[in-house]
Amino acid sequence: MTQALHPDEAQTIAKYMNADQIDAVRRPMTEIHFARLSPEFMAGPEGQAALHQYTTRRFYECVRFIVPWIRRHCDLSNATVIEIGCGTGSSTAALALISKKVLGFDIEKEAVDAAARRFEILGIKNAFAEVLPAATLMNTVRERIGSGGADAVFLYAVLEHETFDERMETLKTAWELLRPGGVLIVADTPNRLTYTDHHTAWLPFYHMLPSDVAMAYADRSPRASFPLAINQALAVSRANAEEVLTRWGRGVSYHDFELALGDLSTLVVGDGFDEEVRALKPPSFEEKLLYAYLRHKNLNVPPAFVRDSIDVILQKPGGERLEARPRDMADLMKL
Repeated sequence: MTQALHPDEAQTIAKYMNADQIDAVRRPMTEIHFARLSPEFMAGPEGQAALHQYTTRRFYECVRFIVPWIRRHCDLSNATVIEIGCGTGSSTAALALISKKVLGFDIEKEAVDAAARRFEILGIKNAFAEVLPAATLMNTVRERIGSGGADAVFLYAVLEHETFDERMETLKTAWELLRPGGVLIVADTPNRLTYTDHHTAWLPFYHMLPSDVAMAYADRSPRASFPLAINQALAVSRANAEEVLTRWGRGVSYHDFELALGDLSTLVVGDGFDEEVRALKPPSFEEKLLYAYLRHKNLNVPPAFVRDSIDVILQKPGGERLEARPRDMADLMKL
């Protein structure tokens, strides 16, 4: 059985999807995107949670929290938005509600097929998804869109699954695609600097471990499918296991963004401390500790990069400057 919707979730989704449409979206998610997974996994709690996440939960979170957060800072009503790693189209469909046009790209054909079905079922005419080979995806998008051809680039739960070289190419190319004054929107990206890995292994300090230690320690994970995947990969080779570990997600931090974009302090216009994101993810004790450490060390790191999840809107210089709304960080981050 699928997980029941929270009343708030059901109410929000009902504005855009009726019960028949939810079921119609769930079928292609099951038949296309999850076809390669075993029936035993899909029948278990982890499989059902994954199906729920890709069917409705991610769409719900984007519609109720991420879209209003974006609208707080920028008007996309006449914008061309590029989404890298659009997956099954949950975030793409949500962005289409506030944008002129959304062009999504992904490396998985099954996911893109499911996204196309989602758009068809929801009657969305201004969102499109296309599958491109991983090795040439960013080059193809660059050639297709052109330098300065996008008003916004959206990266939702993408960067943590890339190698370092891929991540640098994604961030640098995204910045190149933006027109002056355009925005790079990054959401739901696990921060490798926080104390607990809530994304991959569900273990404390796991994001911080070197790969060799992380692979050896994977058996301690309470997430059944993760150590199984690592052990199966180790049976092939250590190199294969390290690739699998990377694709599951190793987290990202401000260091990656600085390397790709330079000084971040003048680029941030919105972050995970805005009220819409805080409503979805209230600040935790661990995040407050990390914030206190950065202030104690007088490190020039924007608050966006102390949350468990990196949610940040970065504006490319050259256009009309968007105003970051003031908030009392001292009050928000009281221990």
